[in-house]
Amino acid sequence: MKRPRGAALAITLLSLAMMVVFIAMAFDATEVTNRVAQRYLQATTVEAAARAGLAEALACVQDDRTFKVHLSGQLSASQATYDVSFTPSKAPYSTNNLLGTATVVGYQGRLVPPGCCHLVSVGAYGGVQGTAELVGQQQTGLSGFPEPAGLPGQIQVLSRWGE
Repeated sequence: MKRPRGAALAITLLSLAMMVVFIAMAFDATEVTNRVAQRYLQATTVEAAARAGLAEALACVQDDRTFKVHLSGQLSASQATYDVSFTPSKAPYSTNNLLGTATVVGYQGRLVPPGCCHLVSVGAYGGVQGTAELVGQQQTGLSGFPEPAGLPGQIQVLSRWGE
């Protein structure tokens, strides 16, 4: 009786090819997972930087109701940066109308009523940028009128978006 020659070799080669395909698929899935994780890290780092810019800007307008100075900073752990501008020619920009007596038009045509501020912060990390915004309103004193500029009065955050 004759034995078929090469059947074991063919089965071995086919099994080896299937193993190579499975290993390649596992490697590709790992690469996709790594890319997704890297994008998530970038997005959360950008968000943290933008929020840090909002926090600094809010603290500055809390201390000085006339504050309209450009702010920029860097998060030490990640090297992410943030930028807060009050200059209309440098979009996106923030609008401080805390001491105003009339509504003003802010970034993207948003109306900023008197006694309010619209703060916009841009975070950047690894080539990715993101924007965070908030609207704050000066709280009124006991008499129902806004606190005078020299007195400490809290700014109430009315809304946040883009975070």
